[in-house]
Amino acid sequence: MRSPEIALGDLRLDRTTGRLFGMDGAETELRHQTMRVLQLMAARPGETITRQEFNDVIWDKRQISEDGLVQCIAEIRAALGDRERRIVETVPRKGYRLIVPDAPTARPRVALAAAGAALIAVIAGLYLLLLIDRAPGATPSIAVMPFEDLSVAAHRGDLSDAISEGIIANLARYPELTVIARNSSFQFRDRPTDVREIARTLGADYILEGSQQFDGNRLVVTVQLVSGRTAAHLWADTIEAPLGNLFDINRRITGRVANAVGLEVIDAGDPDHPGHDASAVLLFNRGTSMMLGDLSRETWEAVRELDRHSIEKYPDSAWGYIGAALGLRNGVRFGWIEEDGRASLEEAVAHARRAIVLAPQNYMGHYALGRVLMQQGDQQGAIAALEHAAALNPSSAMTLEALAQPYIYLGETERVFEILRRIDTINPLPGRVTHWLRGWAHWQARTCNDAFAAMKRMPVPPVASFKLLAAIHVCRGDIETARDVLSDYLEEYPDWSIAKERALNDGNWTEAGGYTRWLDALRSAGLPER
Repeated sequence: MRSPEIALGDLRLDRTTGRLFGMDGAETELRHQTMRVLQLMAARPGETITRQEFNDVIWDKRQISEDGLVQCIAEIRAALGDRERRIVETVPRKGYRLIVPDAPTARPRVALAAAGAALIAVIAGLYLLLLIDRAPGATPSIAVMPFEDLSVAAHRGDLSDAISEGIIANLARYPELTVIARNSSFQFRDRPTDVREIARTLGADYILEGSQQFDGNRLVVTVQLVSGRTAAHLWADTIEAPLGNLFDINRRITGRVANAVGLEVIDAGDPDHPGHDASAVLLFNRGTSMMLGDLSRETWEAVRELDRHSIEKYPDSAWGYIGAALGLRNGVRFGWIEEDGRASLEEAVAHARRAIVLAPQNYMGHYALGRVLMQQGDQQGAIAALEHAAALNPSSAMTLEALAQPYIYLGETERVFEILRRIDTINPLPGRVTHWLRGWAHWQARTCNDAFAAMKRMPVPPVASFKLLAAIHVCRGDIETARDVLSDYLEEYPDWSIAKERALNDGNWTEAGGYTRWLDALRSAGLPER
C-alpha cells in the first residue's frame, strides 16, 4: 500500500488531506488552485501531466491564460525551495512532472542528487570504464568532502563550506597533487556512501572528511584523512581555536595532509589574514547562500546591503569588495540596475581590484575581476584575470568554466575544448554548466549532433539554456523542434527579443564566435525582433 505522505524537498505532502508540512510539523499554506495543481501531480508522480489535463481538471475545461498554470507552478517551486527544478520538472512542449523518491520517470536526465545510490554505482562503473589507468609516478589525487556542520542551531550554516573550500584552495597549490573539484566531491553531501565507493567514483587516492562546530566565537574542527583504496584512517586531528584563526586552521590541516601524502610542505606565500577576515567571510557566505536560494531582485538588494556593511565594518578585508563586485556585475547582467550599467561595471572593477590589493593570493578576487571584465566586453582582460585565478586554485571548476566563456565569445573553440579537458580531469561528475559549455563549443564547431548529445547530458536543464538548445536544433535542420523549444523559453521570458539579445551581447561576442549565425538561428527558431 502506498504511503499517504510523500517527501518533497524539505516538506511533506499528505495526499489524503492535501496539506503540506515542514519537517518541524508547521503547515505551509498555498492558494487553493496552486494546491490542486500540486495534488494532481502528486497523484501521478513521475508522470507528465499535460497542460490540457491541468486545464480540464483544475479549471473545469474553461479557457484560461497560460499564465495561470505558470503562476501555480512558480508558487509550488517557491514553497518547496525547488530553485533548480529538480522536484517540479518542465517537460518541453508537454507539461510538468513531479519527481519524488522512488517515482518512475521516462527521462534519464534525472539530477544526481535525486537518483540515489544505484545511480552513483552506475556512474562509478561508467567512469571507471573510461578512466585511463594511472601511470606509475603520477600525482596522487585527493577529494575534500563538505564538512558536516555540528554547530548550534543559531550558527548552523554561518561558515557554510568555508573550511572545506579553503583546504581545497590551499591543497591545489601543490603541483604534486591533483585535487578533485568541489563540484564533484560536494555531490556526496548528506549521502551515506562508502568511502571506497566515493574514491572509485571520483578517481581519488585519498578522501579528506571532517566536521565543524561554531558557537559564535570559537571553532572546533575535526578532520581525518582516509585511504580511498582500503578506507583505513591515515590520521585524524581535532583543532579548537577562535574564529579569527580560521585561516590558520586551514593552513594547519593542509600541511598535515601534505605530510601524510608524502609531499614536502611548502609555504603557500599567503600574507597574514587580519582577524576580522573570518567575520567578513561569514557575511560573504550568507549573501552567497541567499542568492542561491532565491535569485531575485529583492534578494539581490538585500545582499548588496550585506556587502556594503562588510566594506564599512571590515574595510581591510577583501571579502566585502569581492561580494560588491560580483553583485554589481549581476545587477547589470540581470537588468536589476536600471541606470547606465557602464558606471556600475566601472565601480565593480574598482571593488575587484581593491580586493586583489588586499588579498593577492585569494583567487576569488581575480575571479570577480574576470567576470566583471567579461561583462564589460574586455575578453582579453577577463582571460588574464581568470587564468590568474585558476593558477591560484587549479581545482576550481567554477573558475575554469568562467575562463571558457570569453574564448567562446572570441571564437577560439579549440581553446574551449582544451579547458573542458582540464575540467574533466578535476571534475569527474560535471554539473550543468560544463555540459552547457560543451554544447556551446560543439555548436560553434558545427558538430551539432555532438552539441545536442552534450545538452542531453545536462541534469535538469535550466530554461535559460533553451536558447542554445534551439540554436542547436536549427543547426541540425530541425526547425520545428527549435521553435517548440524556444516557445518554452519565451513562456518564462516573454519579453525577450533579438534587440535584447543584442543589448546583452554586442561588444562581447565577435563574428569569429559566430555572433551573426547565433542571431540568425534564434530568428529561425521564432525569437521576435522586438
